[in-house]
Amino acid sequence: MLRDTKKPFTIAAIPAYNEKASIAKIILDAAKYVDKVVVLDGGSTDYTSQIAKKLGAITIRHKKNLGYGATIRSCFEAAKKMNADVMVILDGDGQHDPNEIPKLIEPLEKGEADIVIGSRFLSSTIKKMPLYRRFGIALISFITNFITKNRLSDAQSGFRAYSRNMINGITIFENGMGASSEILINAMKRKLRIKEV
Repeated sequence: MLRDTKKPFTIAAIPAYNEKASIAKIILDAAKYVDKVVVLDGGSTDYTSQIAKKLGAITIRHKKNLGYGATIRSCFEAAKKMNADVMVILDGDGQHDPNEIPKLIEPLEKGEADIVIGSRFLSSTIKKMPLYRRFGIALISFITNFITKNRLSDAQSGFRAYSRNMINGITIFENGMGASSEILINAMKRKLRIKEV
């Protein structure tokens, strides 16, 4: 069946590290809403890559764990090579619900944003998070907001959607968790629009 060329070519990129217990469900659920699923295996020692390949996901594997930022960098590189219009990133551990992908990409399809962040603070799931993690996220969000002049509630959320502008225009240098903030700072410098849902 031919793809509707008017519809944006959308991929789901899933960073994963030793996620054999959850990766199959994430891939199968995400595949309902995107054209292609890509699994970025950050050096897993279990069957994460094998499961992803069996389920038809494009699988890119780092030989060893290089850090979250390095895996996110590989997500962007894959999206560029695939000429994606939209890339959704969601973690392979099941903390993000793939069934919320349509909510995440809607502002991009309407031309309202270049980055859409799935904020944990805008839903009831935040109540399940330990208090120390909530505090840490709030503190990092405050610092990121100060630098970027934004008012984001969850600058560290890994559940994000990116437009073609963002996919093609970003270079990530940070190998660790700081990549999340680096992306937002880069977007601010380029005067791109950020929205939370």
